[in-house]
Amino acid sequence: MEFLIYLDVCCLNRPFDDQTQERIRLEAEAILFILTKFQVGDWQLLGSEAFDDELNNTAEGARKRQMIIWAGLKAMMHYIFLVLKQKVLMFCSRLMTECYV
Repeated sequence: MEFLIYLDVCCLNRPFDDQTQERIRLEAEAILFILTKFQVGDWQLLGSEAFDDELNNTAEGARKRQMIIWAGLKAMMHYIFLVLKQKVLMFCSRLMTECYV
């Protein structure tokens, strides 16, 4: 079964966090497992504008470079702002038509 999964950029940060706490280590292992599923093509990573903005705002360095590599696994983008804008424009168009009729 193929899954389409959205991970926030903070998820991509987890493998770089201090692994001395068991919870953080287990979360990091889970994220790395999920990333492996993306790499072999079993699952697909869903991106978004928010994802790209968060990644762009990440400080430069090895962490960001690795996260960009992982972000390159995105199978598709969900353009929530474009969809929302289209719906608002359609609503306004209908409203204007109804007001002038």
